[in-house]
Amino acid sequence: MAAKRLLVELYYDVVSPYSYFGFEALCRYRQPWDMDLKLKPIYLGGIMKAANNKPPLMVPNRGLYMVKDLSRLSKYYQVPFKIPEEFVEWVSTKSTINSQRFLCALEIHSPEHVEATTRAFYERIFGQNKEIMSFECLPEVAKAAKVPQDVIDKCVKAVNSEEVKAALIKYTDEAIALKAFGAPTIVAHIAGKKQMYFGQDRLLLLAHEAGKPWLGPLAEAKL
Repeated sequence: MAAKRLLVELYYDVVSPYSYFGFEALCRYRQPWDMDLKLKPIYLGGIMKAANNKPPLMVPNRGLYMVKDLSRLSKYYQVPFKIPEEFVEWVSTKSTINSQRFLCALEIHSPEHVEATTRAFYERIFGQNKEIMSFECLPEVAKAAKVPQDVIDKCVKAVNSEEVKAALIKYTDEAIALKAFGAPTIVAHIAGKKQMYFGQDRLLLLAHEAGKPWLGPLAEAKL
C-alpha cells in the first residue's frame, strides 16, 4: 500500500512577515515531503484579539529585535524582504480584511490562483513596500499574479458577499479553536492526529514528527 500523503494546513494573513517565510518554505517542501498544502487565509486581527495578544512591533524591544530577525530570515530563505517605513502605521490603523476576503473569494471561484495571489500580496507589501489593505489594490495584486480578468472581476465583486465573509470567519474560527495566537499557524495531519506548530521556524520539528527530511530553507535545490 502506498504511503499516505502528508496534509499540512497553513493559517496565514498576508500582513504577517513570518507567514511569508513559512508560506515560501512550505511551497518548496511539497515534493520532498510528498505533501498536500492547504492554504487557509485568516483574519489575524481576530486571532490576536481572541488570544489577547499584541503585534510584535507594538512591543518596543521585541519590535527592534524583529527588524533584525526578519533581515536574517530574508537571507536564510533567500526571499527579498524589506519592512515598509509605514508598516507600523498600516497595521495600527488599517485592516487586511479586504485582502484576506479576496483570497477566500479566489479559493471559492478559482482556487488554482490562490498561491500566486498570496505571493503577489507578500511581494507587494514586503518587496515593493506598497499597502495591501485597500479595496482598490485588489485588482492590481491579482493582475501581478496573472489572474484572468474575468476571475478578478468576479472575485472583487464577491469580496463583500456573505459566502466569502463566512469562508474567512470559518478559517479564523478554526484557528481560534486550535488555540492559535498568531500567524503563521501550521497544522500537520500526522498519524491521524492534528499537530499544531507556530512560526516558520518550527518546520524542522514538523518534519521530525512526520518522519520527513529537513533539508533547510532551499529544499528544491537539494533534490
